[in-house]
Amino acid sequence: PDSDPFDGENGDPNSANKWSSRDPGLDLTILNSLSKDWTEAFYQAVSDWDNPPPPEVDVLRLTTSTTPYESECSPVRDKMKVCNGRYGDTNWRGINEVLIRRGYILSSVAKMNDSYLSDSSIYQRQYTMCHEIGHGFGLPHTDEDFYNKDLGNCMDYTSNPKNNLRPSTMNFEFLANMYGVDINPELSVDGGLDDGTRHRNRYNQEETGEDENRRRKVRIWNYGDSTTDSDVSPEEEDIPEWNEYKSLVRTSSTSHLDDFLEQVLHKDSVPPYARRTRKWRTLHKREEGQAHELDLGNGYTYRVSVLH
Repeated sequence: PDSDPFDGENGDPNSANKWSSRDPGLDLTILNSLSKDWTEAFYQAVSDWDNPPPPEVDVLRLTTSTTPYESECSPVRDKMKVCNGRYGDTNWRGINEVLIRRGYILSSVAKMNDSYLSDSSIYQRQYTMCHEIGHGFGLPHTDEDFYNKDLGNCMDYTSNPKNNLRPSTMNFEFLANMYGVDINPELSVDGGLDDGTRHRNRYNQEETGEDENRRRKVRIWNYGDSTTDSDVSPEEEDIPEWNEYKSLVRTSSTSHLDDFLEQVLHKDSVPPYARRTRKWRTLHKREEGQAHELDLGNGYTYRVSVLH
């Protein structure tokens, strides 16, 4: 039999890092801090993640907020932020960086590197966007071999991005297990999902795209400058681990990945006694991507996933 397609980092949905949620499923705001040439790819990816294929198990309840363009991509507590910029020779096309505390995601940042992607195909851009947003939910890869048969979802490593542009049922089943949603809901008499699990129309009717079979809608909230670090309380600003996370997000945009991984271990802000024990935990490392975690102390972990 085939091996587990999720055999990689955090391959068990019960132990995967996830956002805190009081109800089954996940309510999350994704901040659009991208330049206008990424607008279509962003809303297509958000719509794809928010509109699963039948039977439409309602796992993700996503909203978006448009903020001013920001290449630095400063993290915001309790939100995912998506940005782009010409970050140079970083050795990654896309990157996702999350701050985790005791297994729960506190913030996520996804960045698209135009130094590699500006001249790429629309398929590579869409695949990268979908892939990095997926990591922001806590998802692992479904497969880490670029050269085997494609699985038809954007969390599968591929050398043919046209085949893996969107999430698939496999991804939504994993998310359902992560976020406590019944993946075998009781069907009503007419064959649809019952009222408790039916995919709900949660949006103001602003359309952002469509496929061959159904309209896709996503709510767009425009907050202007409101969704910035002002969302973080003064108490959080004083937490060293939060400030280090922000520093790591800045540094990853200005360094080659290999240099970044080395610099973090020896940076001046780390006390000398801590530098001796400060180590990356490599979750996976392949020709076309890798992921690492760093213990920041006091239950905080920084995790970085890159797509070369």
